[in-house]
Amino acid sequence: MKYAKSRLCGAILLLLGAALILTGVFAANSAQPGTPLYAAVGEADAARAALDASGAAVTEANDALERAAKRAEDAQSAADEALAGADAAIAAEQSASYDSETDVGALGQAIEDARAAGEDVSAIADAYSPVYNAGLLETLSDALSEVERAEGAVEDAAAALTAAADAARALDADAALGELPALAEAQTAELGDLAGTARYLTRAENYVARAQAAADNAAALAEAGTALLSEVQAVADAHPLSFGQNAVRFARDRAVDLDVIGAVLALAALALLLAPKKLAAKWKLPLFRKGFFFAVTVALLAAALHYASGEMWDLMRQGVFDTLYMTIPATFFAYVLGLPLGVLLVVTSPGHIRPNPTLNSVVGTVVNFLRSIPFIILLVMLFDVTRVVMGTAIGTRSVIFPLFVSAFPYVARIVEGSLNEVDHGVIEAAESMGSTTWQISRKVLIPEAMPSLINGAAICMTTVLAYTAMAGSAGGDGLGKIAITYGLNYREYDIMYVSSLLLVALVQIIQIAGNLLMRAADHRRK
Repeated sequence: MKYAKSRLCGAILLLLGAALILTGVFAANSAQPGTPLYAAVGEADAARAALDASGAAVTEANDALERAAKRAEDAQSAADEALAGADAAIAAEQSASYDSETDVGALGQAIEDARAAGEDVSAIADAYSPVYNAGLLETLSDALSEVERAEGAVEDAAAALTAAADAARALDADAALGELPALAEAQTAELGDLAGTARYLTRAENYVARAQAAADNAAALAEAGTALLSEVQAVADAHPLSFGQNAVRFARDRAVDLDVIGAVLALAALALLLAPKKLAAKWKLPLFRKGFFFAVTVALLAAALHYASGEMWDLMRQGVFDTLYMTIPATFFAYVLGLPLGVLLVVTSPGHIRPNPTLNSVVGTVVNFLRSIPFIILLVMLFDVTRVVMGTAIGTRSVIFPLFVSAFPYVARIVEGSLNEVDHGVIEAAESMGSTTWQISRKVLIPEAMPSLINGAAICMTTVLAYTAMAGSAGGDGLGKIAITYGLNYREYDIMYVSSLLLVALVQIIQIAGNLLMRAADHRRK
């Protein structure tokens, strides 16, 4: 059949469209029991919730361990201060160095009367202890508050670690997790019938013991908890959502989109099945061959723009701008230097216009040397030079220079390959008419190789676009960094998917534009 390929493509698109429509319909009703995707969506949501709970538990446990260590440190400082105050009060009481003129009113008078009568002042000191030790009482109260906060923080840390372990067991009931140490209890003395300053000293000593126990417990939990949380994280990493679970969640969240895309594919399929002759007559080629990549690009852009709403839209818009900001200037300057180098490699090669083996070998060696260095290494090697040329070695703008250095040797080889495709007879004809090397290069080599040069420029630009994903290594931005940062570090996979879709769409746009320009520059098609 003459249009068998178009009809086959239409049949494939029709099946795909029908599958998307049915998936969208089933996903939209997945909340109802008994529907085809009900169990799968429920299982995927439960798995996602378990992973989220595990991650939240690990974060909370780490925070709780930090709080426990800080609270224990504060409690020790407060308890030591209270103990020092109590020791000072005991020393003052034992020396009986009371000043009747400066101590608290009634106490001073009582001490003066006791001394005049030759009586012991210790009983009077006990009676008036809360008065002249008011500052010590306040210090003891503050110490008690800090100790209780430290003990509560330790208990919270233990509970958070237990919750993290439970979250890991929810993911894997057979997970081998370490045990947490039992919390030690402080050895404290009973206050009993102690009174006055002796009672305050015992309280201070008890607070010191409790603070030390809290610090020991916090340290023990930190040591065991670090290992436990690593095990919990390993369990979570070993139980990611499967492709099927991600797919059903995606279908549930984007059911309407699936229906719309399925309907568009079904309409295109019907057109290919029912009217392939008219489509071929109108576009000179079957729709599938000419419009497939354009349709894919439009679909990718539509999907990306649909998902990128709100704050994500601002993030993606800036990411596209930063990516193009790095790609376009780097490609332009790469061709400013790479095009002449490519021409030089051709015209100085053996048997060409101006053979010069020495110059050709030197230029070729330099080009090969720079091409062999991976971009991420070249980025680091050029830090100092980048700082001189761009004014800074950090940031989006600074990446343009290493991109240019990495791309221009690649451009030189692409140009060399394109120019070598030019028919040597055309060059000989130009030489026979007395054309100079410059005239042959400008009016023969480059125009004849223009379609291939344009195609090479599109390939080079997409390569530079791929290199921009490593811009984050130099503090730069762009879609590649967004995909890595949010997808790998923050696990916000929707942002990773959108940025990846936009990168693919940009590559498709560049390639389509290159194909159109290549056709326009090809004089053989005119």
